[in-house]
Amino acid sequence: MAETNFVQAKENKDSTLVQSKESDLEEQPQQSEDSTTEPSSEFTRKDLAKLVAS
Repeated sequence: MAETNFVQAKENKDSTLVQSKESDLEEQPQQSEDSTTEPSSEFTRKDLAKLVAS
């Protein structure tokens, strides 16, 4: 049961991450791919750290 909840929580975080990326791209389309790739990878590492800690 706990495993199912973990997977569901991970999916929710993934969908939230996708939504935030889309809104960032809409708000700042002038940014190059390089400038948007670095922060998103840092954000992913933070999410991973939260998952490991929980």
